[in-house]
Amino acid sequence: MLNLLKTIYREDLSPAYALDFDEEGNAYMGMGSFMAKLDKEGNEISWRKTSYDNWMILYIKGVYLCGCK
Repeated sequence: MLNLLKTIYREDLSPAYALDFDEEGNAYMGMGSFMAKLDKEGNEISWRKTSYDNWMILYIKGVYLCGCK
């Protein structure tokens, strides 16, 4: 069972459709045409606008792959 740490909401971003985690517990999220990296506590590490919609994320050995629409 997972415990809710916090709700992450920004008016300028769409809902997250893709989510994966790295070995350190950081989260990688795909939200429309944005990618985000958050730490274990849900704090923003970085955000990046992309030229495509991110529908899937797969993190493997330091590289994240995006499935786009």
